[in-house]
Formats: sequence, C-alpha cells, structure tokens
Amino acid sequence: MSRTFQGRPHPVAPAVATHRRADLPGALVPLLLALGTLVGLMALFYPPGVTLIDESEFLSIGYTLREDLLRADIDTLIHRQYKYPLLWPLILSGFLGSGGWSSVFVANLLCHLLGSLFFWLILRQLALSPWLVLLYAFFPTLVYYDRTLMSDVSASVLVLGAFLFFLRGSHWSNLSLTGLLLGLSFLIRNVHALLFVPFFLEEVFQTWRTREVKKGATGLAGLTLSFCVPLAFQCLLNALARGNPLATGYTSLQGNLSEVVGPQFLVENLPLYLASVCLIYPLMAVSLPWYRHPRGRFALVGVCLIIVGFYSCYYFIQKGRNWLETLLVCGRFLLPAISLMLVSYAQFLEGGLKRLPVFGRRLAVGTTCLALVGVALALNKTHQDFLVRYAEFRDHLLQDTPPNAVLLTGGRVQALLNPAWGNRRTYAFHYFDRALPVDAAFAQKDAPVYLVTFVRPNRYENIARIDALAGSLKKRWPPRESKEYRSACCTLHIDRLR
Repeated sequence: MSRTFQGRPHPVAPAVATHRRADLPGALVPLLLALGTLVGLMALFYPPGVTLIDESEFLSIGYTLREDLLRADIDTLIHRQYKYPLLWPLILSGFLGSGGWSSVFVANLLCHLLGSLFFWLILRQLALSPWLVLLYAFFPTLVYYDRTLMSDVSASVLVLGAFLFFLRGSHWSNLSLTGLLLGLSFLIRNVHALLFVPFFLEEVFQTWRTREVKKGATGLAGLTLSFCVPLAFQCLLNALARGNPLATGYTSLQGNLSEVVGPQFLVENLPLYLASVCLIYPLMAVSLPWYRHPRGRFALVGVCLIIVGFYSCYYFIQKGRNWLETLLVCGRFLLPAISLMLVSYAQFLEGGLKRLPVFGRRLAVGTTCLALVGVALALNKTHQDFLVRYAEFRDHLLQDTPPNAVLLTGGRVQALLNPAWGNRRTYAFHYFDRALPVDAAFAQKDAPVYLVTFVRPNRYENIARIDALAGSLKKRWPPRESKEYRSACCTLHIDRLR
C-alpha cells in the first residue's frame, strides 16, 4: 500500500465515495443495450460506399498493402510513400481479404464497440452508474464516423484504452499497456506521440508523491519502452521510404510543415471546436474540474489541451452543409479528447442525478436514453440516404467509362473511384482553383479520354472556377458525348473528349 495513504481511506470524490457499485449482471444491461443497438443500426443501414476522399485513400492504401503482401513483395511495400500512417490501412486490408471491400465498414463499428466497453470499464473503475456508458456509445460524432472508413474512431479508442489501464494503477503491467496503446494510436495518428507526455509526467508526479521510487521507476520504464516500440517501427519505415526517420507523409508530400500547422488557422478553428464540445452535450468541455480521482486528472486535461490546441492550429477543419452539421462532423479530430471529456462529464452528471428523487432520476435516464437512440437513428438514416446517392454516382461513372479510359478529374471524383471496386487512370485538371497541365492524358495511345467533374457545393470548391476550367478544356477538345447526373447535393458531368 502507498505510504501516503496507510491507515486511512483512499481519497475519492464524494459522489464516488457514496456510490454503491452495481452488481455485474445489472451493470451489464446498459452495456449490452448500447452494443446491441449499435450493431442493429449498422445492420439496418449498412453503408453502400464512401463519400470522403480520405476514406477512398485509406481503402486504396489497404488494397495496395494487401496486394503487396499477397505477392510477398516486402521491398516494394516498405519503400512506398504514403500520406498516412499504415496501421489503419493495414487493418482495412485484413477485412478486404476476409469479406471483400464492403466488409471494411465493420472495422470502425468494432472499434466503436470496443470503445464502449473501455468506457464502461472506466465507469466501473470510478464507481459511476453503468448507464452513463450511453453517453459515449451514442455520442453523435462517434455514431456518424463509425459508419465511415476514417481513422479517427480507432485512434480515439486506443487513447481511451490507454487511460483505462493508467487508471488501474502504477503497476508496470498497467503502464506497459498504457504505453503500448498510446504507441498504436501514434501508428494511426502521428500527432498522438504528443499524448505520451501528460501520461509520463503524471506518473513521475505519482512516484514523487508516494515515494515508491522502485515501483515508479519500473512503471515508467514499462510505459516508455512499450510506447517506443511502435515509435521506432514508424521511424524505421520513414527512413526506408523517405530517407529520414522524422519525415511524415505530410512533410514529404505537402512540403513545408508550417503550411499545414500554424497559428494562422487558430481564429477560424478554435471557436468551432469549442462550440462543438460545449453544445452537442451541453457544457461538456467545462466539466473537466468535476473529475475526482487521485489518478488521471493531469493525463485527462493534458490530452484534451494537446488535441484541441493542435487541431485548432491545423490547416483543415471538416465542415458540413450547415452550422449544425458542422458542429457534428468537425469533432472527428477531437475524438480522443472528447472520449476523455465524457469521463469527467459522466462524473458531473452523476453528481446532478444524485440530487434528484428516485422517480426524477429514472425519468431523466429514460428520457435521455430515448433521445440518444433517436438521434443515432436519425443520423444513420440521413447518412444512409447520402451514401446511396453517392453509390449511384459511382455506378454511373463506372458504367459510362470503359476500364481502359483516362479521366481528367478533380479531387472529389476520387471518392467514386477505388481499386477495390473499380479504378480508372486519372489526371487532375485542377487543384482547388488552379489549373494543372493535362497533355500527358492525351499521350495515352488508343485510350478514350473523359472529362469528369463532380461538384458538391461547399466552402472548399469554387464551382464557377471549376466550370470555367472545364469549359476551357471543352473548347480545346470538343466533347463527342456528354452525360449529366444530378441530385439534391451533387452533380456529375461526364464528357468524352476523345
């Protein structure tokens, strides 16, 4: 036992100290309800495709990795240059091999289910009501992104698992698992290397406070070494592929890192992120002071500050078609911080619920459960309708262009093409508002050339400029055949130039 607390109770929050742990069968009910509902929603609204360019890129990398592994072409595999870390595409490649490209959507669902289990175990660790697991399971941003192929859900789940094992104490096995999960999260999102710092510093403080130097040194060694194994693996891949162990996909593919991360993006991004974490669940971000436990406070606050601070200075923020959708989708980068904010938010709500009479408490819990499930159902239905329209555009494009065709495209068309279901040779004719040379496309002998524009009105695309660039190409190579497909959200133009 720690010398500091010998002979007296371990300090815990008043809400935790007066809370009686539910027996295991009863505590399992909300967890099983949450898991069953999430699985049922996925079965009812199984995604027919992707809508984001990054999703298609993750799937393309996974497909390429699988092909390299099947050919045992390890040299080619390790020397390829990718924009993203490889752990998430490697996971997707496993699903490609087991059930075809459509099975990859199970990956994020499984991560979401695992995250719900981690959150439930944290609630048990803190002696909180197991019904609070619904806060995590049905958080709208998580519900939305577990239907995609984005890597944010999996990375956040690993951070949540690291926090769980950190809460369990300073034993070297707990801290080794904490470091390993943080390292694996780094292999999905490289910026998560920064998250090691608050865990390490808090463990140094815990060692100083308890004066258990030997135990603390052993735990810190396990934390550090287990984290460094994935870190060293990534540095080795960087050195082999790019000649520099510290060169990431962004530094090699996008040039100067200061163009990707900088204070110039803070003014636009930070207000949106703060609104997202304060409005989706009211006052969630300000619940951090309600965290009451002798372990994890500095790690929790540190992770939240690092994630929110870094991505507030990041060049890209996900936006939707209106302010409400933007609040929902912009939080994908913040999911590691949101997962930990929900822990303090659960303690905050637990304290409030205990002040209600039994009937009021049951009414509040029941109403909240129905509201969360209703929102999740609406999100799944809305996203499914959007995916169906995208899938129709994808099918039209593949049917109207032969396999040997060369396509002059913009970036958004990449969401419709993928080697997993059907690819074409493509040449970009514009990058945002800037024209790109396309003569190389016409150098392909005996290959039909198509001009394909796929526009979805938003802040990232100047539709008038894209139309002007496409028009200049049509003047130079008059279309032999043209087709157009429209929906409420998007327009697809296919013009055969040769």
